[in-house]
Amino acid sequence: MNNIVRESAGELRALGRNALGKYWKEVAVIIVIYEAIMMLIPSLIATAVPSMISTYDIYGTTVRVSSFPGLYDFVLGGVMLLGLYTFMLMLCRTRQFHREHLFSGFNHFLNAFLTWALMDILIGIGFALFIVPGVILFLCYSQALFILADDPTKGPIQCLRESREMMMGNKLSYLAMNLSFIGWAIVAGIAIGILGGVIGMIAPSLFSSDVGSAIWNFITSILASGLIAYILATDTMFYELASGHLVKQSNFSRYDGSRQGFGPQGGGWNNQGPQNFGQQNYGQNGKGWNVPPQQGWAPGNAQQRPAQPYQQPPQQAPQNWYEPPAEPEAPTYPQQPETPVEPAPPAEPVQPEAPSEPKGPFEA
Repeated sequence: MNNIVRESAGELRALGRNALGKYWKEVAVIIVIYEAIMMLIPSLIATAVPSMISTYDIYGTTVRVSSFPGLYDFVLGGVMLLGLYTFMLMLCRTRQFHREHLFSGFNHFLNAFLTWALMDILIGIGFALFIVPGVILFLCYSQALFILADDPTKGPIQCLRESREMMMGNKLSYLAMNLSFIGWAIVAGIAIGILGGVIGMIAPSLFSSDVGSAIWNFITSILASGLIAYILATDTMFYELASGHLVKQSNFSRYDGSRQGFGPQGGGWNNQGPQNFGQQNYGQNGKGWNVPPQQGWAPGNAQQRPAQPYQQPPQQAPQNWYEPPAEPEAPTYPQQPETPVEPAPPAEPVQPEAPSEPKGPFEA
């Protein structure tokens, strides 16, 4: 399914921040665990396998490169990334934090490995053809593992094909979204570079050994884990929009990135998620979504449930974002019971006047 993402890079980043919400630190910890598995462990193992280390002389500088981390990433990269995407989709859709989803990719090892391997081969061939085709292929297949996380029963070819169809008309939006993080990356790089210079003056031997370099690279990933979590959440929300799982209400012109949630009670967005996320039978009666609307996502399938209108605009919002809320009614107070009035005493009967005597003819 192809849905054109018309949100700007700033709006997509706001959705990413909103998706993280109060779980920003927890997601950063998950990123650190992921980097430890995918960066620190293979680097340390590479130092223990000297037969896989090659030495190159580049402009008078000796560079030692091991082929083990690349082989390690080729085998486990797709599996771990599938688990990371599954974790983020569950967090964004249900607002629930489950660390064990990080390793859920091992339950679908073959599909994850083949999808990742095909992506590596196709994108590598593209980069070999003057780089630009590689960038295009990377954009085309960027959503393949998200699609596999949504439904692990799909095969690698189907995931790649659906990703290519999903990105038709969305490549520039996705590229602009990722390029919008360059400023943050430069700031983080300068800060880490300054810290590295200070550490290099204090302990210069840290960078002279392979183990020390591996540890320093892992430390930099820890320092950048918050930014990586931010980028990952934004990528997840891009997939939700491109796949049609998240749609904007028709009577809602913009969203407020500061609100916690996206559903009918949280900023004008309505979730149209699949009936069976990841074949794990989440939700009510094992189907669909199981999230209270006040937490941000509308439960159920939008095809069976009409989109609910926006009900609760945020306070102090600019007037040109939403229709102004109705003025609150004046408070009513209970009325005091009235004091009963005593009945008036009955009036005395009026005596009729006696008839007057008739006057004579000579009386005045």
